[in-house]
Parts: sequence; structure tokens; C-alpha cells
Amino acid sequence: MLPLAKTSVAWRDADSLWVGTDYGEGSLTTSGYPRVAKLWTRGTPLANATPVFEVPADWVTLAAVSLHNPEGRYDLVVTTPSFFRGHYYLILGDRKVRLDLPEDVSLQGIFKDRLLISLRSDWTVAGTTYPQDALLAIDLDDFLQGSRDFETLFSPSERVSLSEVATTRDSLLIATLDNVRGRLYRLRPGDSSWTREEIPLPGPGSAGFAATTDQQELFFFSYTDFLNPSSLYLVEGDGAPELVKRTPAWFDAAGMATAQYQAISKDGTAIPYFVVTPKDFVADGTAPTVLYGYGGFEVPQRPSRPAKGEVLTAKVMRTVGASTRITGSAFGCSASASVSPIETSSSPAMTTISPASACSTSMRSSPWCT
Repeated sequence: MLPLAKTSVAWRDADSLWVGTDYGEGSLTTSGYPRVAKLWTRGTPLANATPVFEVPADWVTLAAVSLHNPEGRYDLVVTTPSFFRGHYYLILGDRKVRLDLPEDVSLQGIFKDRLLISLRSDWTVAGTTYPQDALLAIDLDDFLQGSRDFETLFSPSERVSLSEVATTRDSLLIATLDNVRGRLYRLRPGDSSWTREEIPLPGPGSAGFAATTDQQELFFFSYTDFLNPSSLYLVEGDGAPELVKRTPAWFDAAGMATAQYQAISKDGTAIPYFVVTPKDFVADGTAPTVLYGYGGFEVPQRPSRPAKGEVLTAKVMRTVGASTRITGSAFGCSASASVSPIETSSSPAMTTISPASACSTSMRSSPWCT
């Protein structure tokens, strides 16, 4: 039995586990996370687990993991000197080979013997500059032998960013935010290039991968928007998405409509927002408006079905629900709900708001909320 602690556990194989936990004095970082990773074999006491790696006490943590796919098993150690920084080591027998990558790279997995990484900042290597948020792939053996000739599988644009990466037996799956609307794609490697196919969604809402497996060609994804409840879909092989389960509707959304606009802040930034109204709504500046916005910890607010009371308020009391999509700092800014008339009759896309209005009173002292 493992002790009560901040613990990381991952299967290596059927008879052994990678374990990071409280092994006693000196085994935790100053943040209280494991600083020692060990390999624990079935049928043996934890005290006999074999040490694999350790990090300094003032680092955040570490973890040992195994990636299992049809091509084999890859054993790795991931160390975290500080948040949003990491080092990746590939375990090759008794050696731990550090992957020559920037500290702010995110390792997205190993697929068909290709190393997959996404970038948090621009990276210039071997004469090529890859942009922040790009998704790159390279043959792992070639990379270990010094090649830096990456394939770019996704490159961001002004309004399109990488949201999620997953894999199945034969496909690489990526989710993107396209002007805050979710999109899903399936990529497959060919002889000379990758094929790319968009997975159809029920509408312009939020979508993400709910479950995947590297052993079969199938995956589940979730979908929701302002008027449709959270739903689970299954995609098998090249088939179309099939609805598996849906949460209760709680309210009848008939007679409601949504629209997307953008507000121009004082610094010129275009901030997308969505408006939920009755279908026969007339924008004459007299309708009370409930406005909510949040942006923090690099977590965007995506389209999602609101609480029952919010839509009933909009439907019965003839109010307008407006939700802004603010990209916040790592410390966060938020806007609490307020009620005021909304003026959309002339040009909804040119609404002007102040960045400071997107910060709650408690956050006004933050330099990110000025």
C-alpha cells in the first residue's frame, strides 16, 4: 500500500509500476510533490523499489511513465524545474537520455515511431524557425542521431490555436480553437505526406477528446454549445460520429438563438463574444443584459450550455446573455456578472470595452488587470 501523499503512479508493464511518492525524509520537493521516482515490482515491498531518477528539492516534481502503442513501449522520465518548464528523458536500458528540446516544449507523445511536440514559444533550430503553438513530428531514431528536420503538422494563425492532441492505433487526432469554436481533425501518415480530415461536429460549439486508445481505431469526443447539452460521441474507423449519451436538457431551448461578435478593446484587441437571445429579439438598446467574462491561467472560456436559470431568464424575462472570451495571464482576470442594456442594432462587432472592465475588484492590483 502506498502512503498518503501527492503520488504519481503509472504502469510499466503487467508486473511493475513507476511510483513517485513520500518515501520518507528528503523524498519530497519543497512544493510537497515527489522528487524521487522508483520502479516497484509486483510481489515486493515498496521499500525494495528500485530508484530510477531524482530531482533537486527546490524543483516542482518529476514522474516516470511508459507510453504503450502497437510499435512497442517507450519509458520516459519527465522532470519539472518550474511550472511550464520541463525536461524529458528517454530510458534506454540503464541510460537516461535527455531529449534535446527547449524547456517550454510540451511532449505530446510518440506515434508511429515519431516524436510529437508542441511549442509554447518560437523555436529556431537547424536554420528553421517554428512558430509558437506549432505541432511538430520527427522520426525518433533520426532525432536521437541529431536530425532536426521536423514535419509541421499544425501551424497557428491569428484566430486558430492548438487545443489538444491525442492518438489512436492509426490516427493522430488534434483539436483546435478556431475563433473560440472547436474543431476536430484526424491525421494519418502516408508515404510522402500526411492526410488530414475534419471530423464533423453538431455545430459551432466546444469539442474535445473524451477517450482514445492506441490499440484500436476508435475514439470518443464530447460536444456542447450554448443551447445543446453536453453529449458524448463515438467514432469507429472511418465512420461518422454516433451519439452515445447526452446529459439531461433541463430546459427547452426552442425559441432561443446564439450569435458571435467581437468587441474592440481600447488597445485594439478584438475580443470574441457570444450573445444568447430569444429568436425574435430586436436590438434596440432596451433589453437588460447579463454579461460574464473570464480569462486566466491560460484557460479560455468556451461555448457551453449555461445554467437553467440563465436561459429561463433570457427566454421569459427577455434579457440578453453575453459571454466574452478573454485570454488571461497565468494569474487570471475575470469579470463578474452585470446587468445593463446591450446596444447591438448598429454594429455588434464594433462594441468597445476596456480591458480593465474584465477584471474583478480583487484582481485590480494585478499588473495584468490594468
